[in-house]
Amino acid sequence: MEKQKLIDTLRDCLHQVYNVDAHLIENNLDERCINHRLAMYLSQRLETDTLRVDTEYNRHLVDMKYYEDNTYGSIDILFHKRGSDVNNIFAIECKKRRILQTDITKIHALLRPDFNYQYGVTIEYISKEVKLYQRVRDKIEEETIEI
Repeated sequence: MEKQKLIDTLRDCLHQVYNVDAHLIENNLDERCINHRLAMYLSQRLETDTLRVDTEYNRHLVDMKYYEDNTYGSIDILFHKRGSDVNNIFAIECKKRRILQTDITKIHALLRPDFNYQYGVTIEYISKEVKLYQRVRDKIEEETIEI
């Protein structure tokens, strides 16, 4: 997926969340509820016969998804081909308030060749801060996206 297409799609889908689903953010509903709506908008725009948008996904191929030193967990939103590392497009970690270092560490891990995601994204719903991560020549580059 081209970087600009991802940015444009994220921007459009986040605008839908902020406009159509503002009640969720304004009334402090659970992060998973907000993530579900974002994932729904992303799936409407991006899904194909083989590529899917999933929430709270906790598998790498068929095993648990381990990141570092036996730390495992799920990812808030993924766009990928299930059960494969061939078409892992992007991973998103979201927080209502502040992204934590553990969220960034997870995203960075998914950009390694053993997971092979093209992009990582962190989203802070309240501040509307969105960062895009991409591995370029063994270095992770970070870019802030204006929403």
